[in-house]
Amino acid sequence: MFKIFNDKYISDKHFAFSMTNNDELKSKVFGWLVEEGFSVQSLSAVKDNFAFSVVLPNKKTLIVSQPLISLDKVLISSGYDLPQAQQNSLSSLAAESRERIFQEILFELFGLRVDCGPLNLPLSPRVSKAVYLDGLNKNLFMSAFFDVHNALWIVGLTLANRLNVSSPDISLSHLYG
Repeated sequence: MFKIFNDKYISDKHFAFSMTNNDELKSKVFGWLVEEGFSVQSLSAVKDNFAFSVVLPNKKTLIVSQPLISLDKVLISSGYDLPQAQQNSLSSLAAESRERIFQEILFELFGLRVDCGPLNLPLSPRVSKAVYLDGLNKNLFMSAFFDVHNALWIVGLTLANRLNVSSPDISLSHLYG
């Protein structure tokens, strides 16, 4: 059977999950997150088929959603607002030094293949990664989930290192046991 998606005909056989059965996908993703011990809350989402707020034991929050404009993928995203003391430290740097820090962060994030919003002042880093439904399984999904989680740590650790401030707690022992 073929469906129209973004003005193109796409065969159902190309997707591990049918784009017409969004409840199955929502239930499966929710289940994977709960199986891993995360606190998961449904969000009301006008622009999304579904959206979850996922709070990790270290208090970091990631958003998992399926945008209505892209029903062929699940989007995992997160970000944070940099503390004012670090904002002030970044602002006091010469523009060239600040740009080198931003380039270093972007280089590291490219290695995780995550998307990153613009890095400029005031710094409020946002990262995301799309996981496409064709071939989607728990392993692929959780790998992308942790890529986004790790991307935030890369930003935090790089800034802490370059600004000579204390590093964030990056212990993940609560996830592994």
